[in-house]
Amino acid sequence: MTSPRRREPQTDARVWEWLYALVAAGMWAFSTARFEVEVAGGGFPTVTSGQLWVSTHRAETDVPLLAGLMYARGGMWRPGAARVHFAARDDLFQPGVVTAGLPLPAALGRLAWPLSPGRWLPRVRAHPVRRPTGAKLGQLIEELPDELPLGDLLGPRLTALVRDRAGRRRAAPRVVGDIRGPSSARLLWEDVDGADLTDAGQEVWRRHIARAAGDLRRIVRVVRDGEPLLLFPEGRVSPDGGIGPVGDILPILVRAGRVASIVPVAIAYDPLRPRRTAVTVAVGGERRRHAVDLATETLSQLRRLTPVTCGQLVSRVLVEAAAAGEGRLDDRGLRRALDAVVERALDERRPLASALVAGPSREARLAGALESLRSRRCVTSLRGGSLTIDPRRILAEAAVLRLAQEDRAVWARDEPGPSSA
Repeated sequence: MTSPRRREPQTDARVWEWLYALVAAGMWAFSTARFEVEVAGGGFPTVTSGQLWVSTHRAETDVPLLAGLMYARGGMWRPGAARVHFAARDDLFQPGVVTAGLPLPAALGRLAWPLSPGRWLPRVRAHPVRRPTGAKLGQLIEELPDELPLGDLLGPRLTALVRDRAGRRRAAPRVVGDIRGPSSARLLWEDVDGADLTDAGQEVWRRHIARAAGDLRRIVRVVRDGEPLLLFPEGRVSPDGGIGPVGDILPILVRAGRVASIVPVAIAYDPLRPRRTAVTVAVGGERRRHAVDLATETLSQLRRLTPVTCGQLVSRVLVEAAAAGEGRLDDRGLRRALDAVVERALDERRPLASALVAGPSREARLAGALESLRSRRCVTSLRGGSLTIDPRRILAEAAVLRLAQEDRAVWARDEPGPSSA
């Protein structure tokens, strides 16, 4: 259909150890300043050769959080120590990621357009991994000629989206060159798949699939060489607080990369606090024998390993009450429900935030959660052992809905494992 417009970015640059150490230390400083971080059980394993670290993906801050912990508590600061590699989002290597990812004014967006961390990421052991099931529109048009008509490439959904984004202020783009640059940043960061392209555009999609396979082969070589790797097998940040499904890359890496051991990691954020968000990180024991259905086993383990928090339980109770149209709750019943959840977590040896173990600190954590909800105007009064709640606000509060879904996911029964993502 078209000839390549530009060459693939170089991704195998020599690692700069000083830069790796500087970035890792900065991530540790950032995460400890922004969050109240604790590791469930207190211990954190040493990073060693042959490990595949497999983590749930709860927020964009997961990478600095885990990288900082691995550096400061996993021993990566020591000279000559093993240092983890990262399977990174491929779009981080693209121009425009800063403009598309940050709510910048138009003038600053234009200035930031050429900026991308992509040229530096290989220096800190980050490797791009394309998704075989999706891509950003900007990635697909990167090598196409400016004069190519958009109608030869985009299917109905994207054609309508391009027209809507243009609005009345300017003529609708007609060729690829019309949607390059910062004025189309949000459009270029639209997630697309093969169904969004015309029949003629399938050649572009086939090239994307081939490059995704090449990315995977490079990651397999890293693992096969005995290098430790951090992987988020869900692929992207959970959109709603659910856990899973686990994609196909994990079984491929374990089988083709000859992984020595798997280190499962699960993260729980609890923003229902008057102060900094609490983050609890749970690290499971290394596994050296792998089940036949690795994806299902890993999904089950990540659910059981996800720490139980006060915010999860409180949010689920409030969302269920709000959905039922209830306007009041007995706070004594809420305390009993929290006590029951903690008792169950302890019986089943599930990780939980340390503040929930002892009665007085548990009471303080619950009071903090209710105060946070009060500041969000989800709870409008706390009188006489009864909570007056605002169902409309609760069902519109994204953080509460997400925590409620995470609570359901933590206690969910096992589901089929791999997806095509």
